[in-house]
Amino acid sequence: MSYSKVLKKHIKGRYGNWLLVQLPSGNWTGVWGAVIGIEELCEAVVTGSPRFDGDSLAVNYSRRNDALQRIITGIEREIIHDGKHGHTAEVMEPFLRKARLALTSEGAK
Repeated sequence: MSYSKVLKKHIKGRYGNWLLVQLPSGNWTGVWGAVIGIEELCEAVVTGSPRFDGDSLAVNYSRRNDALQRIITGIEREIIHDGKHGHTAEVMEPFLRKARLALTSEGAK
């Protein structure tokens, strides 16, 4: 099975361009959704490879909430840099609210 398929199978939440993923190892990560289309980046995420570019890949966390916080930070950056990725604050705000709610609600997706 390709790393992309493995990663897709483990998505636990979608927050705009960000994905919450519980890795096969049991760890959690928040990744930029475009990673799914790049097999070598999927491999880096799934295997925990140290190959990170700062925006597309995040470190693996043992706690779900740490990965959600990474996603919240990523969305906040998108809002601050309005237009950088073609998104306005109005478009991203619902995803930010959803991620914050998931952070405070155990098991929310």
